[in-house]
Amino acid sequence: MPKTVRTVNTTTSFKRYERKYMVTKQKADEFYDCIKDYITPDRFCVDGKTYRIFNLYLDTDDYEIARNSVQKPNYKEKARFRAYENYAQTGIGFLEVKRKIYGVGVKRRIKCSESDAVRFMQEGIPPVGTDEQMTREFAYYFKVNKLSPKMYIAYDRRAYYCTYDPEIRVTFDFNITYRDTDVTLSDGDYGKPILSADTLILELKFNDAMPLWLAKALAKCKIYPHSFSKYGTAYRLIKDKSLSEVNI
Repeated sequence: MPKTVRTVNTTTSFKRYERKYMVTKQKADEFYDCIKDYITPDRFCVDGKTYRIFNLYLDTDDYEIARNSVQKPNYKEKARFRAYENYAQTGIGFLEVKRKIYGVGVKRRIKCSESDAVRFMQEGIPPVGTDEQMTREFAYYFKVNKLSPKMYIAYDRRAYYCTYDPEIRVTFDFNITYRDTDVTLSDGDYGKPILSADTLILELKFNDAMPLWLAKALAKCKIYPHSFSKYGTAYRLIKDKSLSEVNI
């Protein structure tokens, strides 16, 4: 993994609207040109830099969460352990449960190591220093849902926030890779691509209504919403491969 030390936001709860779009590199550049006067780079993306995000997606043995995700329901949830480029130095990431209801995302997370996250899931032992209310919520969730790491997904991100409202965020995710073996961070960053090299996932996040300048930029660039789940897509690719091997 990269050796860049990165400090991350330790907030334990988020609630905001989220909109996703699938765009080409050219379209992403056009969109950026339309909104560049309203945004500024995330402090980890100054001077064109990007950062990589590592995820272990958690699921049941029959992939109940993934199967529900590909159905594109109005309500869905996912669980994962997420880490950033400083994980090699700190050993600390975030155990997260994220729910989305009619486009509104609500995320709860606990700061911990990968081993602490697995022990919490399997044995019910919470990481040291975890908020009591958060501990109860996660403990109940893991009791109801017998989860374990099922998919490794990593990607590069360019991130920006609005100059007058930092809660309005614009991110571009690319170089998205996945694997369903060696589902642990200790096995390194490798996997198969989910999308073509020319395709990015644009995501907009905001607390209230989408600002007019963002809506106008989307219309000008002819960018339209595209429901997309990295985990759901990876699951579909694996299932399609399994079916093709059976039919050979």
